[in-house]
Amino acid sequence: MKLYPSLMCVDFANLKEEISLLNATDIAGYHIDIMDGNFVPNFALGSNDIRAVAALSKKELDVHLMVNNADAAIHCFLDLPVQRLCFHQEACIHHHRLISLIRQRGIQAGIAINPGTSLSAIEDLLPELDFVLVMTVNPGFAGQQFLEFVADKINRLCTLRREKGLCFDIEVDGATAPDKIQRLARMGVDSFVLGTAALFGKARPYGDIVPELMALEE
Repeated sequence: MKLYPSLMCVDFANLKEEISLLNATDIAGYHIDIMDGNFVPNFALGSNDIRAVAALSKKELDVHLMVNNADAAIHCFLDLPVQRLCFHQEACIHHHRLISLIRQRGIQAGIAINPGTSLSAIEDLLPELDFVLVMTVNPGFAGQQFLEFVADKINRLCTLRREKGLCFDIEVDGATAPDKIQRLARMGVDSFVLGTAALFGKARPYGDIVPELMALEE
């Protein structure tokens, strides 16, 4: 199981210390949300933030584009030091073209889907993907409630992957509390984005919390 703390939730006034503390744990990397205030009703992070984190850590950078016109916006990120890059199905016209472009740069390519988006919208693309990011909240803000109806979609995606013999990772983002992580990991989810539901704002060391979360897949 891979864990990606969301940089939306870190204390940016103490970014260097926050990254240092998280680097000392077994997290896989950092989830970086790019928000344009249009596709989602919020603004967050950008290319300079990606460079800053890359300078502080050798762990994976998992970049999530929550922007309109992903076909154009993707070019701002292809030359940055990122290892995983996903765009939203709902914000793209030429999905296969973007997937190919990302992978040509040696970056893992993913598609993100909103809670209300059907799996049928991406099913034909699954053999080309390195990962699928399933949103379990409506994107844009931390601290939301887990949308229970999405769990059925996640289960169907896990089943579809198994039945078709595919090998893409399944990542879940949104209100991933420990009980949700345990339940979804047993379904077959590979990666989780960590926010306030599981990691941040707990008044406990990250070094204590992360091993507890990792143990949930056992």
